[in-house]
Amino acid sequence: MNKFKSALIKTGKFLRKNVYYVVIVVAVAAICAIVGVTVSKTKQAKNSTPVVNDTNIESPQDKPADKPDPVVKPDPVKPDPVVFIVPVKDSAVGASFSETELVFSKTLEQWSTHRAIDFMAEEGASVFAVWDGTVSEIVNDPLYGYCVSISHGDGLVTKYCGLSDKVNVSVSQTVKKGAKIGEIGNNMIVESADGTHLHFETYKDGKLINPEDYFVQSEK
Repeated sequence: MNKFKSALIKTGKFLRKNVYYVVIVVAVAAICAIVGVTVSKTKQAKNSTPVVNDTNIESPQDKPADKPDPVVKPDPVKPDPVVFIVPVKDSAVGASFSETELVFSKTLEQWSTHRAIDFMAEEGASVFAVWDGTVSEIVNDPLYGYCVSISHGDGLVTKYCGLSDKVNVSVSQTVKKGAKIGEIGNNMIVESADGTHLHFETYKDGKLINPEDYFVQSEK
């Protein structure tokens, strides 16, 4: 019993002498315990956080761009087909177009081709433009009388010969289909034996062609 008391007395003396060290040791132990608990909770929180597989997340760059709406182009506007009107009203066809077959000329008394259409009419009869265009040339030909050429675009040109000096248009003037360009004259020497008429020629890219291709059948 005396030994136990003696031990308690020694322990009390030790604590009194080293009380500050004891407090420090206890405080350090408490801090370590708190830190340990905090770390443990943090690990548990990390383990409980669901893992998101980001391989399935699409970024805005991964999404395909929307395809633009197709551009609908309007159908090209087709120009009106060129259809000539008869250049001299109520006229009859004298000599037709002939590029290979020879036609006898009463004036020249010889056989030759006739690459035009002759519209028979009285002197002074009005002559009209067969299609819209621009007057490109006016000449006084010693054999064919006054001749007016009209350009219709795309290489198409019509020529009106056998006109009198009463020409109603001028070079570079724009004319509409049906516009009066002059009158039938009596000065076409090369075909004078055939009577007064309009000698009508048609050119495509500088080459004489058959005007009948541009007339409506019922109007010829």
